[in-house]
Amino acid sequence: MVGAIKGCTGQEPTVVGKPSPLMIDYLCDKLGLERGRICMVGDRLDTDILFGTDNGLKTLLVLSGVTTEEKLLSQENVITPDFYADSINAFFEEGAAAEVAEEAEEVTAEVEEAKESVAEVKKENAFEQL
Repeated sequence: MVGAIKGCTGQEPTVVGKPSPLMIDYLCDKLGLERGRICMVGDRLDTDILFGTDNGLKTLLVLSGVTTEEKLLSQENVITPDFYADSINAFFEEGAAAEVAEEAEEVTAEVEEAKESVAEVKKENAFEQL
């Protein structure tokens, strides 16, 4: 869409949607919000969660949409939300928010550990090829 507009007008468009920071910059300035107190909720790692992490927001991935738990936990995934839940309703069920937060911390630690392991193997393979 952006390319079509640029092609028709010959002008570089200003993108204000995800993942552009313009939207969150405006809201923080206009409403006096602190980024660390905002949680971006979404069902896509590559747009919603990336927007949140790139802009200093907390992030909650809901698995009721595009992204599956399998994709979230895969070693290929490089985008890690602060929290995740089966759905937004599950997140807000009594006691579920605390459980989700605890679970998310554990998963985040597991994902980071897996990424470090992959990086170490890549480093070893690169060294062996020398």
